[in-house]
Amino acid sequence: MIMKKVALVVLVLSALYSCQTESKEKQQKQKDTLNVSFEYKAPVKNHELMDSLINQAILHGNENAYNEVSNYFLIEDMGEDILYVSMIVADKYNNPEAHFHIYLTLTHLRRSELEEGLSKRTKDFALYHLLKSHELGYKQAIYSIHEVLGEGKPIPKSSYYMQEYAKE
Repeated sequence: MIMKKVALVVLVLSALYSCQTESKEKQQKQKDTLNVSFEYKAPVKNHELMDSLINQAILHGNENAYNEVSNYFLIEDMGEDILYVSMIVADKYNNPEAHFHIYLTLTHLRRSELEEGLSKRTKDFALYHLLKSHELGYKQAIYSIHEVLGEGKPIPKSSYYMQEYAKE
């Protein structure tokens, strides 16, 4: 009889321990998933708020404001508007993401435009901004660089393309 009770207690304790371990593993998986995912923010629709964010980005170099503005303009496919803000922020504050957005806007987000539809001068200007964003540490730029220049090829300095741009 005592053996049955001990066996029953051991069985119950092992079941509880198993459930607790499984629960901890599940919580850890959820934490890992949360760390990998990002929070989507709906684009700002309030024009006064958007104007304020643009001013914060342009006048004060506020990176969070620039991110909000650029996300809105890119999601809403408003290339000319993002180009205006990006040109100022890239020039005034040397913001790597703004340099990348200039490249994206000039190439219409497509590689074929870079090869076929752009003048040499505009292509040089776009590549300058792509390479400048990479030099300033914008990690996403490397994918476009490999796509445009080729995987495994040496990456030139951005100044090369600025010199080419200035020649014409």
